[in-house]
Amino acid sequence: MLKESKNKIVVIASVVGVILVAIIIFLMWFNNRKFNVSFDLNNGTEVKTIKVKYNSTIKDNDILTRDDLGETFNGWFEVTKDGKLAEKIFDFDKKIKKDTKLKAVYSDSIETITVTFDTKGGSKIDSKTFSVGSELSLPKEEPVYKGYVFKGWMLKDGTPVYNKAILNESVTLYAIWEKKGSSKTTTTNKKTTTTTKAKTTEGKISYYCEDGFTLKNDKCVKTVKEAAKYRCPQGYYVSSTDADYCVTYMDPEYESYCPDYLSYKASEAVLDSDNDKCYYRKEAKDEQRYCTSHGRVYYDGWCYYASAPAKTKKVCHMGKLDGSECKSMIKKVYYCDNNYTLDGKYCINEIIKSANKK
Repeated sequence: MLKESKNKIVVIASVVGVILVAIIIFLMWFNNRKFNVSFDLNNGTEVKTIKVKYNSTIKDNDILTRDDLGETFNGWFEVTKDGKLAEKIFDFDKKIKKDTKLKAVYSDSIETITVTFDTKGGSKIDSKTFSVGSELSLPKEEPVYKGYVFKGWMLKDGTPVYNKAILNESVTLYAIWEKKGSSKTTTTNKKTTTTTKAKTTEGKISYYCEDGFTLKNDKCVKTVKEAAKYRCPQGYYVSSTDADYCVTYMDPEYESYCPDYLSYKASEAVLDSDNDKCYYRKEAKDEQRYCTSHGRVYYDGWCYYASAPAKTKKVCHMGKLDGSECKSMIKKVYYCDNNYTLDGKYCINEIIKSANKK
């Protein structure tokens, strides 16, 4: 009796051990999977495909940038399942968990502007060049000025400027300084100091604004809303049926496929793409002599019940088939002039100026 109990324990332990080993092997396989990431340069050259480990990001040295593709390069966009391009530029900080297709998008031409940084006596900050209509990226390195704390950047008229502002012309930005130990903000240089301090309505001083402005303390504020500008990527033009999209047409490609054949389903077929031939229902016999003697068809080391010519169909790797062409659509890229903030299809700007006294 004792011996039987020991044998059962040994059997159970063996089964548990096999299950644990299987789980470990599965987890090792699952976490070490690799997915295909393809880069379509969209210029007629061969698509480049790399392997990226599951839950990892694409390495920097595998990513082509504007330095590699030219000034007209706008960015990489992911190709969705239906062949369209994603609305936003692909985020390369995103971890890869599936096969991913990326396509380069270009503009017809790129105009550049220069942003100059006047530190008003502080340490030097180099100027930066941007594409017209792109988002401003302020220097990560802040200027230093002895006795003062850096508070940000502004335009000549005193309007603060922040990251992601949309620029359409060259501009100079001025440093905003606050003297250490003081709540007053200054735009100083080594020769002069101009302190900006809010005026109050003490005594008999009162303020008023022109029509269209709203009085806030001693400032007049007006919000301006305009329709945003837009552009289409290179090769695209405004859709005549959907005003929010840019569209282009391309020739489809022809692809071989296996249809249902006699009593066999397409899901049972294996395609020989070199010879455009389909083999149906694999049989677990790999001897050519057996295949011949039993009326089977031998292909690539296996026996199949039947074979038939493959058929061809039009396919669109970009967009959807529209008649005899592939139709690809991408949302318009909206942008605003300098000092405006994009809000959907509109540009918003808040105009602030000193109120009139009376």
